[in-house]
Amino acid sequence: MAEHYLIDGYNVIHKDPSLRKLLFQDSRAAREQLISRLIDFTLMNSCAVTLVFDGRHDAPPSGSTAVSAQSPRLTITYTAERQSADAYIERYVQRHPVRSELVVVSSDRGIRDLCRGMGSLTVDAAYFLKTLKEQADRVRERLAAAQMESARNRGRVEDALDDQARASLQAIREKLLRKHPEKKGRS
Repeated sequence: MAEHYLIDGYNVIHKDPSLRKLLFQDSRAAREQLISRLIDFTLMNSCAVTLVFDGRHDAPPSGSTAVSAQSPRLTITYTAERQSADAYIERYVQRHPVRSELVVVSSDRGIRDLCRGMGSLTVDAAYFLKTLKEQADRVRERLAAAQMESARNRGRVEDALDDQARASLQAIREKLLRKHPEKKGRS
């Protein structure tokens, strides 16, 4: 079953301390940071995301929708000026043919209960942010481990050799160590 996340953008931003702080300084930058995290999320999880922002005067044109150039699975929607993200999400769930594929992300218990009642899954915004952070941490750990392994193996000629050549080198190494046992600790 393919999952499709419906995310109340400002609701999630308000649940993340760093994004909330940024929102009051530069709302566009706060939205862009959330979008960046969601691009990574869609790429790592092969899922679709519709990020919904309430239409506001400082956002792109109300009622506009765009697909992210970095991830075609991420759609960003700005509701009409007087339409809330909750109303948009409710209508989206209502019209969706397979509601069990939808995961609504919001801290608003009312919209979560309503959407759950219609058959979709729901996740609290704080829990979703925790999941995003844990996933990003795991990726950073894997990347650091891969970089360390790459650095450790960098410059080792034997890593580029086939098994026969490696065996020949080992035989030469053992022969040299028998002739010069004092060099045993240096290899």
